[in-house]
Amino acid sequence: HIRNEADYFIDSSAKSFHIAREQSKCFQEHARHLPTLHEIQMLCQAIESHGYVDSKRSNGQHRLNIGCGGQNWINGAPCSLHGMKFEKDIEKDEKFDAPTLLKSIGKLVEFTWHVTCSLQSEAADHPIAPDTYRKGLYAARLNEYLQMDHDIGFEDVTLVVSSLNPPIHDVSDHKDIMNDNLAGYTRTAAFNMVLIDDQDHSPAIIHFQVLCNFRKVIGQHVTPFRKFLSPVAVHARHYLEKWHRSVQAVFEGKTSTIPSAYNRSAFFLDDILDYSLISISDKGRHKQSISSEYILTEINPSRTLSMSMFINIIVKLQRFIEFDQTIELAFACTFLSNPFWFDWSMSSLLQRLNDPNDSYALGLHPFYDWADITISIFGTWQGGPYNRWSPCGGSKESILETFGAQPDATREARECGERKLSQVVSILYDHIAWINSLSSAVTNPLIDMPLDSIKAKCDKTIMQISKVTSCQFSHFRLGILTTILSGCGLLKEGKHLRNLMYPVQGSASYKHLHSPDADYMSPQRARALGNNETNVPISNDGKGFIPDEHQDLFMQYLSGELGFKVYMRDEIECILCESHPMRSLNCRDWFRKGITLFDCNENGEFFSREYGKDTTWVKLIPPAQYQFAYLGKTPIRYISVDPRLSWYAEDFRHELRSDKSKPVQFKGRKSQTSSNERSFTNNYNTTNETFPHPGMRMADFYMGSRAKFHTLKSIFVLGDGESAVGLGSCNKMEDYTCGKRLYSYLQTLVLSNDESSCLSMAAGCYHMDSESNNDQVTFFPGHLDKPFVHTAWFVPLGYSPFFTIIAVPSIFDTTQDEESLKAFEEWRGRLSGQDAKNVDDFLRLFDVQARQHCRHQCLVRLIFLNTLGSVLSFPANQYYHATITPKKPKSYPRDMFVFHPLDGTSTK
Repeated sequence: HIRNEADYFIDSSAKSFHIAREQSKCFQEHARHLPTLHEIQMLCQAIESHGYVDSKRSNGQHRLNIGCGGQNWINGAPCSLHGMKFEKDIEKDEKFDAPTLLKSIGKLVEFTWHVTCSLQSEAADHPIAPDTYRKGLYAARLNEYLQMDHDIGFEDVTLVVSSLNPPIHDVSDHKDIMNDNLAGYTRTAAFNMVLIDDQDHSPAIIHFQVLCNFRKVIGQHVTPFRKFLSPVAVHARHYLEKWHRSVQAVFEGKTSTIPSAYNRSAFFLDDILDYSLISISDKGRHKQSISSEYILTEINPSRTLSMSMFINIIVKLQRFIEFDQTIELAFACTFLSNPFWFDWSMSSLLQRLNDPNDSYALGLHPFYDWADITISIFGTWQGGPYNRWSPCGGSKESILETFGAQPDATREARECGERKLSQVVSILYDHIAWINSLSSAVTNPLIDMPLDSIKAKCDKTIMQISKVTSCQFSHFRLGILTTILSGCGLLKEGKHLRNLMYPVQGSASYKHLHSPDADYMSPQRARALGNNETNVPISNDGKGFIPDEHQDLFMQYLSGELGFKVYMRDEIECILCESHPMRSLNCRDWFRKGITLFDCNENGEFFSREYGKDTTWVKLIPPAQYQFAYLGKTPIRYISVDPRLSWYAEDFRHELRSDKSKPVQFKGRKSQTSSNERSFTNNYNTTNETFPHPGMRMADFYMGSRAKFHTLKSIFVLGDGESAVGLGSCNKMEDYTCGKRLYSYLQTLVLSNDESSCLSMAAGCYHMDSESNNDQVTFFPGHLDKPFVHTAWFVPLGYSPFFTIIAVPSIFDTTQDEESLKAFEEWRGRLSGQDAKNVDDFLRLFDVQARQHCRHQCLVRLIFLNTLGSVLSFPANQYYHATITPKKPKSYPRDMFVFHPLDGTSTK
């Protein structure tokens, strides 16, 4: 019994029931939702007149029930709304106004909902009706009917009017068997009110009740997986209990408050804790023996806290690296199955960077600094005890070899690896920019971040990286990368950051959901074993299965079942991983003595705690703007005119077209109809729009000296349908005196010493204008070149100008050449009719296709004028590009030479 003087009661231990009386703060806070006393009196009269009597409960009570999911099913589903007969009855009764009465019921239910939610929150109990999908199917219909706010989640409302004086004594004890038993749906909320009419000598006392609850039939319909909640919850509770015991062993006697899975704020590191000396490297297996002091615990539900050893050193390096370099280091971390070696290696580098007497500095790509120092200390790039997940491996080459970071990498392999790494970081930054865009767009992650859309975006990012290089970078590793970066406090905070991890195929969480009762034995098998039946294996035979489309909803219900106030996809996914019955028992969380800790709350805010018991958690503030070491530097070079270049280019055109020079080998069939001429269509164009295309002949060239040095037997060439082409089908640049001179001068004009010494710009493609469309504006369709074309150099050989259109990601520091833009706008201004329409339509289509086929949604369109004496270089495999050629007079061909890197297959 609750004493009369108590304003409210919260059962914070058993959570059996909670009470808020009229004088309580909780009651008064929401009292504005209540209808007037007169409206309640009219409602009681209407229920007495038009309600019903339930003889199973009491013959002296008048009741009214309005709700969802009644016993009548429609099209295989519980009905969305029942109990409308009351409205029809009172519409015929002149004493009552039906809309006012329904609105009064809605106000009472709203008040009851808000008070119930407040009581649940104060009791630290699970949230009420968290399933938005279920609410949309059923409770939303009741909300609409009773004119309530859309966030009310009750599914069934019963109003009861009974007499306390004269008293009734036939109220029967009963159990509400129709109520749901899923977490978040087990509560019955009751609003109680007593009305007294004391005008007579014997006053009439009326007891008015509003009973709100949830229907089991609805839960059974929308949660076909409900029978698997119990076994998975058992696994999860065993895991959480194990973690609590582990943490208690660490902190017991050291502090008055022990961290829990629901509140980790008491977690700290300090000298007073008992550390273990752990060997992270053994001489013989590795280069040397190394040991240090660590605390090991069971893995906790927060991956941010778990990753503190990775995050700690990356945060300390922020003074020396920019954001793109930070992405590189986080990318490296994702391939490591524990943080011991990364922490040790990078800490040694940090020590050198902080030493004023040491001249050491990180390179442009710290990925290589990490690889070098790790191998110099340990002899290999990955290792250490207590793996959290499977180590990276199994391919023909290691991650270091993929990016040219191995000790014996050639200069070309290193430069090729750096280009691939830069592309990967660019893709990852685009993914991070998308995550940051969710910060202001997400209010309810379950609605605003449906799992299908998260998976689709991650699929796209993984696919883009795989096109750059095959490096075993998976969905799980992508999730670890974003966890590390957000843990560093570098991503825009918000609830979206707690909902990016999800069960991916192959992970322990995914296996757990696909076999939720794998450690259970059916009664049939147990009975058969008990009866000694033959050919019955002594093993568990649970065959449960939760399909992918139900996994997110299942995880939400599991969150409520475990008592979490807020569903956080990443923590529940982690719990599913660690509680999987087949999970390795050797997995641990690792904390080195002296490091800073990092963690987050349910709102996606991130915190750090310095070493020491007396420290506190400090909120991390994400940067307003990122700084880049290389990512934001657009690799576009443009020289509008160089006199010597114009002479050499014109001479080369004459040489290529001269009968006295060695005949050029052109691509394609040499027939009467084709004559090696090619026309071009845009394979990306899915519309019906067509544009005049240039007619041209094309020929592949290569520097023979460079091909010989690298023993190439075939080279990669431009063109979608072609693979490597034998050298015999190509032209050697040394056979053309003017071409060799142009090549040599161009190297000194646009290449650095590093670039000119490698395979950059050692091949090319000659475009010979056939002049078949001189009287039309022609369009070379938008496209991306093959991966090996990290740079293309456009060198016009003829007098007829043309414009190159390039789509550049907006994150880059782009500069539009003003003279080129002015020339284009003046030319466009002189066009009319179909020509003007074609140009406008082409540019509009170019913008759409650039967003479709590039990695970035935010693009800037740049226009460059190409004339004799100009050169334009850009990463043609990353930047979507096209050309527009104005009408031109006869004998003024738009000849052009596209220089590109030399790459191919070797005879070695």
